[in-house]
Amino acid sequence: GFPASRTANHRQAVPSTQVTTEVYFRPCALAGATSSFVLMGAVASIYGPMLNAFSHRFNESIPTVGLVISVNFVGAFLGVLLGWIGVKRVAGGIVLAAAAALMAVGALASSLMHSWILFLVAVFVVGLGSGALDCCLNILLTRTSEQGRALRLNVANAGYGVGAVL
Repeated sequence: GFPASRTANHRQAVPSTQVTTEVYFRPCALAGATSSFVLMGAVASIYGPMLNAFSHRFNESIPTVGLVISVNFVGAFLGVLLGWIGVKRVAGGIVLAAAAALMAVGALASSLMHSWILFLVAVFVVGLGSGALDCCLNILLTRTSEQGRALRLNVANAGYGVGAVL
């Protein structure tokens, strides 16, 4: 699964003395990236319709359970920062796996929590994973071959919109 990396000299953007890592996305890896964006879009868009259910589950008002949306996006913002730092320090595949694991653990924990505060912590963890996954996938996609790069980025990121609409 993860995109394979190989070393290549960039032609114009990078002086010939610098070496950058070019990432090769096989079609199945691009499909996986797109599927990840579909999942992130679906997760982000489900919170609004679930506010009534959260209100009943935790015996909190609708304005209070609206915090779920903010907590998720604060987590995603910090996740983007973590993903960016992670990709600079370790292999992209490790960051992708960690981000996906954060999303999975947060989602599982959120389904099991009976405490409002612990539920918010779990939603925050989902956001962290989502932000790191988003950032890492986009960075890796920008490191692909120049030919078709924009198409790969557009296809993968369009998945977010598809997931939000589903």
